[in-house]
Amino acid sequence: MTLMAWMAASVVFLLQLAALATQQQPARGSIEGVVERAGTGEPIAGAEIRVMRVAMPVEEDRVGPRMAVVFTGSDPFAPVPAITDREGHFLLKDLEPGSYKITAARNGYAKQEYGQRIPAGQGTVVTLAGGQTLKDVAFYLIPGGTISGRVRDDGGEPITGARVELLRATYVRPGKRDFRIAGSALTDDRGEYRLYWITPGRYYLKVDSQSRPGNSTGRSDNEVAPKPYPPMLYPGTADPEKASVIAVEPGTDLAADFVLASQRLYRIGGKVIDPTISQPPQITEVKLGPRQPGGFSNFSRSTVTNPTNGNFEFRDIPPGLYWLSATMEPNVDAPITPNTTSVSVADLLGALVFSRPAAHAAIDVSGSDIENLVLPMTRGFSIRGRVRVEDRELATINGFETIHVELASAGPGGHEQLPRPMSADGAFSLDNVFSGEYRLMVHVPPDLYVKDARLDGADVINEFFQVSGPVSGILEIVLSSRAGQINGTLVNEKSQPVPGIEAVMVPDRFRDRADLIKTAVTDKDGRFTIRGIPPGEYKIFAWEAIEQFAYFDPDVLRQFEQLGKAVSIPESGKITLEVKLIPAQQ
Repeated sequence: MTLMAWMAASVVFLLQLAALATQQQPARGSIEGVVERAGTGEPIAGAEIRVMRVAMPVEEDRVGPRMAVVFTGSDPFAPVPAITDREGHFLLKDLEPGSYKITAARNGYAKQEYGQRIPAGQGTVVTLAGGQTLKDVAFYLIPGGTISGRVRDDGGEPITGARVELLRATYVRPGKRDFRIAGSALTDDRGEYRLYWITPGRYYLKVDSQSRPGNSTGRSDNEVAPKPYPPMLYPGTADPEKASVIAVEPGTDLAADFVLASQRLYRIGGKVIDPTISQPPQITEVKLGPRQPGGFSNFSRSTVTNPTNGNFEFRDIPPGLYWLSATMEPNVDAPITPNTTSVSVADLLGALVFSRPAAHAAIDVSGSDIENLVLPMTRGFSIRGRVRVEDRELATINGFETIHVELASAGPGGHEQLPRPMSADGAFSLDNVFSGEYRLMVHVPPDLYVKDARLDGADVINEFFQVSGPVSGILEIVLSSRAGQINGTLVNEKSQPVPGIEAVMVPDRFRDRADLIKTAVTDKDGRFTIRGIPPGEYKIFAWEAIEQFAYFDPDVLRQFEQLGKAVSIPESGKITLEVKLIPAQQ
């Protein structure tokens, strides 16, 4: 073959490869729709429409939908967002086949996910086939609300530079309330603040006169730092149980003023020591938080010790019951000398991750400063355990390597604890455990359930348990592959299937066990599947509109108790049932 013939054949071959690659590329799709003002149908121009690609699992069987994010709107490889025209119309082009979440946002309105039925509720994932154009995707944006007011002292003087925070109550696990900051503003020279474009919902307001890093926006060079006042919740209390809930409706403009009363504040000073060495710990973080359960986590303070002497200090602390905790980082920069003992990678990992020294103390701030407090650092102890599966070898379980065990602290100041990987024979170790009350958490593959867990003969799976010191016994955990399954269909009052709704399975007993609360999102035909169910009595709830994780709130469940679909699950049972949608107005 001549050189020219060889080159010609090569070109033909490359062209064939390019054509083949083009043929193998799936056709791209598009999504188009409209954005309107809720209630009036007025088109909204200038709204930004973004998509987030998600990898949907075959089935949803844990608390909350499990979706792996492929890319988000901020990803440089994400599709370019669309902007609505004068008629509120938008078009998203060149989308790869797959599953997407779509969001619409416009200044002055609450951001909305497609399919979202209430503010802060869950949206619906849409699936786009190759070459498909998904039409008539409609968003109905709700105008945001406003809260404004003035912060003054008890003499009527405006307080400048106070931070006003908008807080939303949420449940991170059954019965465990927390509060998320949904917005914030600083008071100006007249003591005035304004929180705007608030998503409609129920909120708390908190004011804190103490400055924080990054709060200099809008401040004057001539401004004097405000006198410290204790944090206060609207209308004027430090107790979360006595605080008023502010209901923000669409487009409303609410007023909320604060009067901060003078109160004596105190100082907490002390030292962190490490009894095992002659010098203070080099890097130690000290945290101060409320001792009462269900308190506002952002009342907390944190500082670091002076590395030369281990001293720490908190100033302007209001009276109350607090939990003080210190966590020491290992000294990874310590010099290596000829006498230094060699350290294995496993030992180093254990020191860095699994065995961080800590100190804890309950303190009562009342009447005077606390001085010369000493926090001796100690290492936690280990609880050895073993996982086994009834009638099967653990290694034969699909996904057995994903099984892991951890302890969740039931009280304040829970120490961070990372689970070590479990060995192939099921042996594991819970390290860096300190005295306290805990809930055992066992994460297992979808088709297994935790049948029993005992420590020194005591049941530790259904109840909180107390650890008061080193444990000599073995934590025995028994799993079973005889889990039940529910195949359900969700229908409305007209017996029509309802897609995109979260079905929530709640046990009749042990409702504070997060692993017994399972969810699944209905598909386009209203069907859902829940797997890995332990034998027992349950209820299935499916709300048309509910805030995310609101079912963790015991009061919410009590309101809808009679509307749940009761079901009994035997060992290895597969139950088919129909569930009625709970309408939004109920």
